[in-house]
Amino acid sequence: MLLALLTLPFLHGAGATGDPFVPEQLCVNLEPGYTIEEVNQRWGTELLFSLPFDNLYLLRKEGIDDLEAFAEEMNGDSAVSVSEANYRVWSPEAVRQMVVGAIGGTWDDYQDQQIGERIGLDDAHLRSRGAGTTIAILDTGLDPDHIAFDGRLSQQGHDFVDGDPHPWETYNGIDDDGDGVTDAGYGHGTMVAGIAALVAPEATLLPVRVLNDEGRGDIYTVAMGIVHALLHGADVINMSFGTPEPTSVIGIPLGWANDLDVYTVAGAGNENREEPPYYPANDSLTLMITALDSLDVKADFADFHDHVVVSAPGVGVRSAYPEDEWGLGSGCSFATPFVTGEIALVLSLLPEITRAEMLPRIEGAVDPIYHLPGNEPYLEKLGTGRVFLPLSVSSAGLPESAAHLAAVRAWPNPAIGPIRFELPAGPGPAEGLEVAILDAAGRHIRSLRASAGQQTLRWSARDASGVAVPSGLYFAQLRRGGATRSLPLIVVR
Repeated sequence: MLLALLTLPFLHGAGATGDPFVPEQLCVNLEPGYTIEEVNQRWGTELLFSLPFDNLYLLRKEGIDDLEAFAEEMNGDSAVSVSEANYRVWSPEAVRQMVVGAIGGTWDDYQDQQIGERIGLDDAHLRSRGAGTTIAILDTGLDPDHIAFDGRLSQQGHDFVDGDPHPWETYNGIDDDGDGVTDAGYGHGTMVAGIAALVAPEATLLPVRVLNDEGRGDIYTVAMGIVHALLHGADVINMSFGTPEPTSVIGIPLGWANDLDVYTVAGAGNENREEPPYYPANDSLTLMITALDSLDVKADFADFHDHVVVSAPGVGVRSAYPEDEWGLGSGCSFATPFVTGEIALVLSLLPEITRAEMLPRIEGAVDPIYHLPGNEPYLEKLGTGRVFLPLSVSSAGLPESAAHLAAVRAWPNPAIGPIRFELPAGPGPAEGLEVAILDAAGRHIRSLRASAGQQTLRWSARDASGVAVPSGLYFAQLRRGGATRSLPLIVVR
């Protein structure tokens, strides 16, 4: 079944910057009971490739002037579930040239960079280093000879750009996409993989090349890459690329990943915007990650959205670079593997953890960020906070506690008077819940603690001496059973 993938010829040209899809190529998913042969006969299309799951095909339609209109027409066929042009995807850092390579440095500089201290990397490694897990890196490939990957690479990687079993970084010295920069994506995958290896040094890395040396690819190649990762034991898939428009061709294998309990993590994008959200990061089955600067303030380029799960460092990140060099990167692509690696740490420690337990654990393992100047305009658009790894691996009892905290709702919010913290129904859900109220500068205002049997906690919007607090932004730091969560609150007078 997968052997056909290993001999797939090169099908996807680089394309010009303004070309939104691969000419003459369609991605088609069929309804059950229909065959691709009858569809090809009816529409005059030619089969290029089929995925070994769920009737997902790549077709060619020669001489077509309006490919998108033709795809929409095919959608009216009762045999066709989905028909889409083979749209392009890209790494946002390659488009904006946000990778600085060959900066020099040493292994120690990489291991001991200040970002590691911010996210508690050394403390987390006392509990877990990711052993027994596999991280798939869908990207531009990587340098297999870099010291950062010594003994860490799976032999089951694949290159879906050149159609061979060697998913390594390559460059051709040509500006293939016509954006004025030659080989703009070169080194991107090596850097992303290097960050994942920094966070989870004993995890196995499965490199899957789906982007060319300009950092560009297409949706069918991505779908093939996801399927390959699933078939070769990936526990978590890192996707530092995307497109402004949702696509079912990627969404279908994301559904397969969800069914197989494989986590997918993707970057939010680098356009400093909320809409349209980057895809596949904004898929409901994927964890969307955005980037913070060195002060834990939203990076000036980073996209923001209420689908963001957590934020991570994404400015001046030191990582591996081809030819055994070191590079600096800025972008949501480089924030994403911090969370990918975090999931590997948790899975190594708790291999039986469920998806329902994993998400609140990741959301709860953060340091608060909304009290920092510069983050106020992005309230609830940067996730629950900045990743802090020791919390995600700190306690075997954390998933249940974190699940309770993730369900807490503050209401009303904004409020002109008291604010209630409501928990879901259940026996004694608030018992042991502690709430510290902080102002926007991080100063302590009031502490609350729930007793057995309470269903809610109430803050009167007053300080410990009973004086009403002024209008503004406040934060409730929730703590229960070792789990923490920060909730932004707005008081209006």
